[in-house]
Amino acid sequence: MRHNDSIILCIIVLLICCFPVRAAQEANAANQPSGSVSKEQNTLAESTSSTAQESTTPTKQDRVLASDFISRSQQALQQLYTSDQLVTLSLEKDSAYGLWQDERSGSLKGTVILLAEQGNHADWPKYMHKLRQQLPLRGWSTLAITPPSPSIAIMEAKETSSADAQTNNVNAQAGQEKENQMSNNNKKTNPTDNEKQQNTPNNNQPKPDNKDDNVNPDSKKAELDKHLPVFQVTPSMQEKYSDTVKELMKSAHQFAQEKTTDKVFLLAIGSSCSFLLSHLANHPNDYTGIILIDCKPNNWSPTSTSIEPLDKQKIPVLDLEVKRTPHYSRWAQLRKAASLKAENPSYRQRLLISVGYDKTLDKRILKYVSQWIDAVLTAIKRAEKLAEEAAALQQQNSRGPRKQKNN
Repeated sequence: MRHNDSIILCIIVLLICCFPVRAAQEANAANQPSGSVSKEQNTLAESTSSTAQESTTPTKQDRVLASDFISRSQQALQQLYTSDQLVTLSLEKDSAYGLWQDERSGSLKGTVILLAEQGNHADWPKYMHKLRQQLPLRGWSTLAITPPSPSIAIMEAKETSSADAQTNNVNAQAGQEKENQMSNNNKKTNPTDNEKQQNTPNNNQPKPDNKDDNVNPDSKKAELDKHLPVFQVTPSMQEKYSDTVKELMKSAHQFAQEKTTDKVFLLAIGSSCSFLLSHLANHPNDYTGIILIDCKPNNWSPTSTSIEPLDKQKIPVLDLEVKRTPHYSRWAQLRKAASLKAENPSYRQRLLISVGYDKTLDKRILKYVSQWIDAVLTAIKRAEKLAEEAAALQQQNSRGPRKQKNN
């Protein structure tokens, strides 16, 4: 009992001692000056200022970061693939990388250039990897390339627009100063009756607010453009980026011809089909045939649903449409109608119904592509052989009448 009483007494003493300490803390908090800033407020202010600095990062710094990301991606490709697979394609202002595979069947037939979908790399698991690895077993060398990132085009456009905006502001300010100076000189030399009346002390009329009258509309627009939250993709940016992708395909075609034979097929996947069709319009005779897989519109192409080359040319085309339902898309119907307009007998369109992506879809696409390019190559060889036989027969017939005349 004595032990319990002592414990209770100690607890009471501790509680009595804690009350004064707590009261002193509350008094110190109440006596703190209202103008002082706490540490949390300082931290919040510092974070706000740093966020503002980050939001106003110069465009040149953004471009450096984008270039650094691209270079690090290229270094990763170099480490991932062996030297005989990774090749460098020279462009006008830069260089690009592609993945090359030599044919492994013992008899070279030609080359198939694989253009990956925009945003995917050259060895993307969907479609690209299977085609890149399996076509060489059937006698076709492959060169897989990927469209460059549009980040550099965006950075360059930002730099150009900011420079143009600064130039417009300087010109607007100079013109405004000149106009103000001329108006002031006119007022001093030829004051009007209204100005004389306004200068009199008995003028009680309210003065109109003309602050915005002398502002140039171009400077207003430039000021508003500074605060736009989203940078819009303009047609000039689309043209510039599309030209870069076309230059990449042209360089890949030159590399393929130097590496193998003149039989070169160009294959595009997804949103890159738009770049292939626009490139084909200017290079109709560079390719033995083209292959379109799961075509989709592309916001970065000047003509996202262009079908102009297909309605004017008779190049062999394999068009594989991948859908979940047994219905062709409107763009696929337009492509087929364009080929019918051109009376192209070498156009083939197939619908592959697939609920979702799986390995069986890759096998089906590989089967269609390999059988079709072999059939095209066989038809070309047959046509060449028939042309040779016809030429030989014509030459033989031309020699026959000469011998009869001599006899």
